[in-house]
Amino acid sequence: MVERGFSVNKEIDTENMAGSTFAAKRMVCDHIHPVGGKQLLLYCASARQKYAVYLEDKEKNRSKVVAGQKRKALSDEVSELEVKRRQCRLTPRLCLLQLMTFQIKQRNCSHFW
Repeated sequence: MVERGFSVNKEIDTENMAGSTFAAKRMVCDHIHPVGGKQLLLYCASARQKYAVYLEDKEKNRSKVVAGQKRKALSDEVSELEVKRRQCRLTPRLCLLQLMTFQIKQRNCSHFW
């Protein structure tokens, strides 16, 4: 059974709870009330809210990181494709230049035969 709060007036009883457990609970309640029981309850409630906000912020940050990684991967892929495109444009020109160089060398060599 789950207990909530530190209420002394409402007794939450289970069949398995021993007498020493009741005594320990009473000692805790007797100590908490003079120290500031209501402030402690408010602190506990606000701590839970702060934790919920922390979890939301953590999830938002994780989402931002994942989005940044996806953006970087796409940017890298675009850069790689641009390099390949440049190479594809240069390859025919290089082949033509090599062919022309080979033809010139062939002409120069044919004069000697």
